[in-house]
Amino acid sequence: MPEIRRTRHRRAHGRPPRKAVLGSFTVRQVAGIALGVVLGGAAIGALAGLLVGGEDHRQPDGPQVSAQRSVEQDPGTRVPTSGYAKAPSPATPSPTETPSPKSAGDLTQDLEITDRIVRDGRRQAETLATTGEPTPMPAWRRNAAAHVPAGAGTPKIAIVIDDLGLNRSNAWETVELSGPLTLAFMTYAPNPGKITRAARKAGHELMVHVPMQPRDPDTDPGPNVLRGDLDQAELMARLDWALSRFDGYVGINNHMGSAFTRDAKGMRAVLDELKRRGLLFLDSRTIAGSVGDRLAAEMGVPHVSRDIFLDNQRDLDAIREQLAKVERIAREAGSAVAIGHPYDETIQALRSWVPGLREKGIALVPISALVKERRPDVARLPEKGQR
Repeated sequence: MPEIRRTRHRRAHGRPPRKAVLGSFTVRQVAGIALGVVLGGAAIGALAGLLVGGEDHRQPDGPQVSAQRSVEQDPGTRVPTSGYAKAPSPATPSPTETPSPKSAGDLTQDLEITDRIVRDGRRQAETLATTGEPTPMPAWRRNAAAHVPAGAGTPKIAIVIDDLGLNRSNAWETVELSGPLTLAFMTYAPNPGKITRAARKAGHELMVHVPMQPRDPDTDPGPNVLRGDLDQAELMARLDWALSRFDGYVGINNHMGSAFTRDAKGMRAVLDELKRRGLLFLDSRTIAGSVGDRLAAEMGVPHVSRDIFLDNQRDLDAIREQLAKVERIAREAGSAVAIGHPYDETIQALRSWVPGLREKGIALVPISALVKERRPDVARLPEKGQR
């Protein structure tokens, strides 16, 4: 039968024309299934992204995100905290070390270092703005406590309180006294950062009270004491530890030291390091034969010496008598340095004595106000080979 007649015959009998098939499915059905698979896969992928990474997972890696990830990948990288000074170099952990979380003490020290960088940078910026040239300022001047300058001929007294930081209650009472006082904190006082910052905020001046070897071998001056029998490396390591305990001080004075301060070799090494760091030395003069003051003058180290101890007798009336002696010395010599301790009796005596000084025509000043940078007197120096 011709093809045209066959087609007419099928249409007449209601048979549908044949369609192209793929297996048991039509092309249209296969296309629909494929489209469904694609859409379903996309939906599943998007849902998985939300569950794993949240909304930030979909954000492109811009410059800020890339920088953040770079820091996270290198836990030793330190981000600069101030624009006033160069940031410290990245601290790369050694292969055998595993970085550990910072303790509260570490964070306190970091904050202290950051504060110092900012303060120093601002001072440098102010100097540049006024003079046009950078002027180096030694640490003992930079950290000096502010005070009202005394008029010409006004007697001046500096009160130094030693041994601070061990008896915390008395240390805080001392910080609350009217000032400016000079507060010398023990090197082995626990966690000195908070109280030393409070002392500076209260207007007092800070010193490091460094243990030095006493004459009596049975007397314990504390850990990391400076001794005359130490080699140079160990001596400097102990001094460096002492100077790392807190920040913002003008210099050091000796705790005990009746043996070490007579050791010219050891004292020369200590004073040389103080000079290098721009710090002053207060000779507590725990023994008459101390060479500290003489060597400091010879080496050009800013220095001053004690005139009187306030509280060798822990008696309120005796301490008041010593304060009266300090006044007489200041009137006769122009200035005086007294050293006391954070005893209850000393605190009580100072609490009533300090407010009355102005009426007596006496100025209370920090120790830095009595320090003069002396240069060696060439005429009095020994000839070569005589030293």
